[in-house]
Amino acid sequence: MSLFIERERPDGGRVAAIKAWVTAAFEIPDGSFVTVSEVACGLPDCPPLETVIAIFEEGREPRRFKLYKRVSEVVEDDALILANLSSAICDCCLPGSLDGRSFRGQSQNY
Repeated sequence: MSLFIERERPDGGRVAAIKAWVTAAFEIPDGSFVTVSEVACGLPDCPPLETVIAIFEEGREPRRFKLYKRVSEVVEDDALILANLSSAICDCCLPGSLDGRSFRGQSQNY
């Protein structure tokens, strides 16, 4: 399976909207930042493209989340769901981070 998929770049306006939704949902303080990327997924039973959201805050480990959908399919409710699920799991209880299938690194997949 090739990890190189011909595709268009995600719409910059949509990426900016996702960043704003995540910033509001997670109540991210000034001086922190959010990244949004659309990447190919090479895992079995995974859609060909997924959205990866990373939150970087001073004094805290980066938080990364995967949404098994394209950037163009992400809606504001996705950010709210991520924030609600994330707040239910304290950082101290996570050996890596929750991944829906197994513990793999720092990614949370929903």
